[in-house]
Amino acid sequence: MLIHKQTPAALPLPRLVSIWRRRITQAQRSADVWQELLSVRELLIAPKDDVKTWLKYSNLCRKSGRRELGHEIIVSRILKCEGGGSSPFSPTAEPLAEPLPAMEQPLVAYTYIKQLWAVGRVADAIDKLCLFVNDPRVAVDATLAAKAWRRLGEWQRALPP
Repeated sequence: MLIHKQTPAALPLPRLVSIWRRRITQAQRSADVWQELLSVRELLIAPKDDVKTWLKYSNLCRKSGRRELGHEIIVSRILKCEGGGSSPFSPTAEPLAEPLPAMEQPLVAYTYIKQLWAVGRVADAIDKLCLFVNDPRVAVDATLAAKAWRRLGEWQRALPP
């Protein structure tokens, strides 16, 4: 980090992002460990410059039961929204009427939808996922589209008849 700060040409940002991404994937898959690593890393690399790593961290938080932190990562760090009002991930929140956030970044929208499902907003998550899989911007990434279609099928099967 010091080398990049002193002479950016000696260690360009894309190379630095690659080095840090490799390091963090080798770290323990714990939200606490990743939080410490990413707080240091954020001094040099903004979340918008490495969205995939922050989305992985958001998913890690969701899977470890820290849903609010996962939501905060998506909304405040990646989307740069201010947190006015209640969280859309609250189980008692009204269904989201607005379009999916960050559809120009389909991976962000997909992570957002998974957050909805995780907090029990099942109908809202399925509605948003149906919109998501039919969006032409998602079809560009065949892997993401396949994951989304598979997830939609799993969620629909999980619904009571």
